[in-house]
Amino acid sequence: MLQLLIAVMIAVTIAVIVKMKHVQILKDSIKINKNSNIILVRAVNCFGFPHFVHVMEYVYFFTDILLHYKGSDKHVVVEIPNIPYESEYVNYFLDKLNQVIPFEFISKCKNKEVNSIMEFNHPGEVRLWLPFIMNDILVHGGSYQQWFQYKNTYKLMRDIFVQPNISQVNMTIGMVNRLPESGRFLVNADEICRTIEEEFGIKVSQTVFEHKPVAEQMQFFRNHQIMIGPHGAHLANIPFLPDDALILECCDEWQPYEYFSGLAYTCDKYHVIFRPSHAAFPNSQQTNTKKNIHCDVAKIVETIRTYISYGNHLPYKFAYLS
Repeated sequence: MLQLLIAVMIAVTIAVIVKMKHVQILKDSIKINKNSNIILVRAVNCFGFPHFVHVMEYVYFFTDILLHYKGSDKHVVVEIPNIPYESEYVNYFLDKLNQVIPFEFISKCKNKEVNSIMEFNHPGEVRLWLPFIMNDILVHGGSYQQWFQYKNTYKLMRDIFVQPNISQVNMTIGMVNRLPESGRFLVNADEICRTIEEEFGIKVSQTVFEHKPVAEQMQFFRNHQIMIGPHGAHLANIPFLPDDALILECCDEWQPYEYFSGLAYTCDKYHVIFRPSHAAFPNSQQTNTKKNIHCDVAKIVETIRTYISYGNHLPYKFAYLS
């Protein structure tokens, strides 16, 4: 009997040791247990909140994870940031996403054990140290923010929110401007559109997104192979562009090089940044005064001509500095 009791105690001890190999206790009392099916997503650093586009960084971060684990045995729990933010766009996005991939969006995870914790930080901790292109030369020193870590997230997300409602065989060009009072208004937008039509016979669809329904904003990006516009939050719609689309971003003295370049790169798009000067590259900490913008029409036309001549491609998916 004693021998049997000792054998049972040894077996229990071994079982506990084996189980503890899968468990790690965290400071907030949540244990990492690889046998759990729960993936916890949380925002650690929300620098820039409640600015809309920084909120969308977190939304895209956990959408990336949700889509990656869709159809698996994993259950994703998403914590609401400690700096809450709501807008028509964010609410629309979350409601639509939840219809396709039901997930928990809670203020604090109450689970005692989770499989893993995926933490969001802004500015993004994961940088892609890749070259930029200036004067047809690869230049190094800058980085790209990694908005999506999984390869096809943008395609899966695009298919959830929008479908092309016009033929994407013929070249389509769109422009999203800002209202003059918003700052970063593209002052020569009409001249750019007129010159493009004269040069290529393509009429540019021009709009502003202030007061436009969210679904129409997303669809506008989906329907245009080339998108022109000033630096601004509307570029958060880059994932909804067609495959191999071209983004022409017009900037003043403010240009965080890693930002929308990273979104374009991780969505497999072409991206050209127009600035009066790139002498400060890769320094992104210029003064953000939201000055109105006058963009070089000849450079825009030359870029579009190059893109068309390569069969709606450019030689590289790295960001171009023009």
